[in-house]
Amino acid sequence: MMVLPGPSLELDWIQVELSASCTGSCVYCPVSRFRGRRREGFMTEEMFRRLEASLASASMVFLQGWGEPLLDPDFWERVARVRASGPRVGFTTNGMHLDRGNRRALLESGVEILGVSLAGGTAETHDRFRAGNPLATVDDHLRELRKEKEEMGADVPKVHLAYQLLASNLSELPRVLDLAEDWGAAQVVVSNLDLVLSRELEKEALTARPDLQEEVGRRLDQARTMAEEQGIAFRAYRHGFGAPRPACTENVLRSCFIAA
Repeated sequence: MMVLPGPSLELDWIQVELSASCTGSCVYCPVSRFRGRRREGFMTEEMFRRLEASLASASMVFLQGWGEPLLDPDFWERVARVRASGPRVGFTTNGMHLDRGNRRALLESGVEILGVSLAGGTAETHDRFRAGNPLATVDDHLRELRKEKEEMGADVPKVHLAYQLLASNLSELPRVLDLAEDWGAAQVVVSNLDLVLSRELEKEALTARPDLQEEVGRRLDQARTMAEEQGIAFRAYRHGFGAPRPACTENVLRSCFIAA
């Protein structure tokens, strides 16, 4: 039997995977790599109801896991229920389903953080790694969202760009900062590929490329300077090859993840 945190336990955040399905075919994602060999679908209503009493124990509830949250047919109704329990709410999307209807629901929902996944600063690179999620569509949706926010005078959601750093897209970090400025993003978070699912991805994983560490440092420093000049928050973990660091920025002792 799963034991959920009771009201006496205070957490920084609870991550709830409402959707384990996605329409994209990103080359580094287990949803697409193991399609047909893993369970997909959405969190059941029974499961979600069991969680509701525990959500107030967290400062933030992030409604995202391996799948695309906006595919959940009950997504916006569940967002409203989470917000009613008190915590801040956020989720990450591939950007493909931010059509006019979902943008309107988003702006009406009061969601504080909208993460958008990227794997390149150009369409050629992004579309190669994130097949089915063309950058041109993401760009259109986020430009429209910025315009609609401005028309409404809305401060939220804050847009955070989640950039998957790879050997092939190192040089495009400056372009990502330009996109962040165009889209009105508040933050750029750079992640390393730490789940390598194929031989061809080994050369992309910077954790296995000590030959690129000097360039990685230069590129991250350049991006950090650009972000500071543009007033955009910038977070990046620079992988080293020495002893492991004894801390995690996600504060895993005060958080939990619940799969769909």
